[in-house]
Amino acid sequence: MWLVALAALGYCLDRNPSCAAWAANGECDGENKESLKTLCAHSCRTCELECKDLHADCPEWAKASECEKNPDHMLSQCPTSCGICTPECRDLHPDCVGWKESGACEQNPSYMTLNCPIACGVCERTAVDLDDSCPNWAKDGGCHENPGAVLKACGNSCSLETCTDKNSTQCEIWGEEQCAANPGAMLRECPATCGVCRQVCKDKHESCKAWAEAGECTKNAASMRVLCSSSCLICANMELALAGDAPKDEM
Repeated sequence: MWLVALAALGYCLDRNPSCAAWAANGECDGENKESLKTLCAHSCRTCELECKDLHADCPEWAKASECEKNPDHMLSQCPTSCGICTPECRDLHPDCVGWKESGACEQNPSYMTLNCPIACGVCERTAVDLDDSCPNWAKDGGCHENPGAVLKACGNSCSLETCTDKNSTQCEIWGEEQCAANPGAMLRECPATCGVCRQVCKDKHESCKAWAEAGECTKNAASMRVLCSSSCLICANMELALAGDAPKDEM
């Protein structure tokens, strides 16, 4: 195996607000431990909060179903390729928006998906946890008792409902200063104004894994690369591109 130091980091997040309680009760090592490895990847320590694939070959191993055949190794070594790490996105070229408007996302998808993932709609704003203690803080009521610190840093564990301002006009009137003055309401009502969320690469539909296993990533590539970017390994290859380790086509 080829070990590489990748620069791009993602987030290892629980997928259920009860994960911290389950972990505290020993469920991570109980009879449901296999399902909790992915459902509660953070609380069960399947991957670290800041995560990334540790090998350049991870996407190929995942394509060969190694995540299912060899989960104990793959989930820790290839968390992005195995779908439990959500990489943070950035467009790698200042012309990404202009290229997108000229149709490049459709005309040159292999380059644009990896190098302009935000412009091409591969990524979306999502609530993430920025501190290792977020699941436990949320379990102990911190999201409501100390929203200025906990809700701001723990959008995922605090089950932040949206990353879009619920009333953009009103949020603009209130302004950023209210995010600190009244965090309990503002962070939930105006998450965009308050900068709570991050642009990350992840599946946008719960059926993505099943569709990928059915070959839809190849049969229906155009829509799947946007809708199911994790299951179709777009996120993993994007992570390599961010680190400079993925082969790049030319624009």
